[in-house]
Order: sequence, then C-alpha cells, then structure tokens
Amino acid sequence: SVTDRRVLDDYGEALRQSNQIDFEDMVGLAIEALQAGQVPLRHSHVLVDETQDTSERQLQLLQLLAPRGAVALTAVGDDDQTIYGFRGSRPDVLRRIGEHWGCHAYMLPTNYRCAPRVLDAARGLIERAVLRSRPLPNHHHRDLPARHHRHHRHHRHHHTPHGRSALRCSA
Repeated sequence: SVTDRRVLDDYGEALRQSNQIDFEDMVGLAIEALQAGQVPLRHSHVLVDETQDTSERQLQLLQLLAPRGAVALTAVGDDDQTIYGFRGSRPDVLRRIGEHWGCHAYMLPTNYRCAPRVLDAARGLIERAVLRSRPLPNHHHRDLPARHHRHHRHHRHHHTPHGRSALRCSA
C-alpha cells in the first residue's frame, strides 16, 4: 500500500542519513562483495541453524558462501517452525537446500521441549501445511541418546513424526 511504501522509504532515508545499515543491507552487501570476488573463500565448512527461516536473499548468499562441491554445508531446521514468511522465508527451504546441494538428511524425531498435548495440537495444524518438506531420497531417521541432550535430566522427551532435520552436504 501507499502507507507501507512511505514507511519503508522513510526508514531507508533514516538509515542513509545516520550512515547505518540493517540486516537486509548486510546480506545484500555480502552478496555484492562475494560476486565481485572481493572476499576469498578460505573456509571448508558452513553451518546454518534455524534454516527454515532462510529468505531467498539469504539462500543466494548461502549459495555463494558454500558453492556445491567446494564447501561442506550442514543445515539444521524444522520446516514446521517457519515464522518469518513476512520477510521471505518459506517452509520448503530445507527441501530446496537438500536438492541443490545433494545432502543426506537426518530426521531428529525426539522433541525435548514440548508435552504430548502441545505436540498433538501442533500436529493437527502441521499436517495441513501444503509447503511442508517431504523426506529427501537420502533421508535417515536418527535420534540422539538422552545422555547427549543437555536438558535430558530436566525435561521429558516425546517422539513425534515431525521434527528437526539435519542436512549434511559434503564438499
């Protein structure tokens, strides 16, 4: 709308006048620097957490930071927890990353945070989501023994058919 455009224009002008940038500006500047060859890639691995919140622009940056076959990528996320759609994230980003990089996917089915009642309520909503990731061809079900989880003494854990996925993509 006109009001939204005006607010964004005023925001951009305030940033320029105060010689500041925001997060989206940082992503854009990083993309420009990598595309111009101003930043050499000296790393062999990239780790992305909360991958489900990755926007298209951030995915573009990730592709530049971790070129397929050159840099190993590990991405962890839960497409059922995508909450940043207002800034461009999509629940199918884990599937898209897995397909682009040819990753092995590992489902982490144990939920250490929620009671079964909460999981059951969430499951009813989640199962209707149309952009949910489907298992990748290289999908493995794995779980961490309770001793590996830092909260295992304080929280009960519950198995759920939905959960976080870990994608391991070799260089």
